[in-house]
Amino acid sequence: MLETPGLHIGAYPWFHGQARPKKTAFVYGDREVNWAEFDARASKVHDALIKADMKKADKVGLLALNSIETLEIMYGTIRAGGVPGYGRFDHVDSHTAFHQRHLADVAGFSERGSQDDLAGPVLA
Repeated sequence: MLETPGLHIGAYPWFHGQARPKKTAFVYGDREVNWAEFDARASKVHDALIKADMKKADKVGLLALNSIETLEIMYGTIRAGGVPGYGRFDHVDSHTAFHQRHLADVAGFSERGSQDDLAGPVLA
């Protein structure tokens, strides 16, 4: 068993990317991603958020489907010191959308861009 004293959860992909880069990290449908690939993509998210001037404990809202990319964004956010918030857009109707917007307002989430501003170029 690997020792991980003091390992921050955001460093988890990096750690496994170093220790077992070719080992499968996630399988989603017919897609398989190894730890090195996952870590590289989570690092791109981290770097983009830092470049966008994200500060420690800033909230990052994500409305997406369950996917490997969603995990990459969440881990990149955590690694950058942010707090990810997640909702699945396939579960949104007008009533749910109203409540999600209200919860986002109460939690202090602010719009700083769209998926096209961050995820598209970063994860491409």
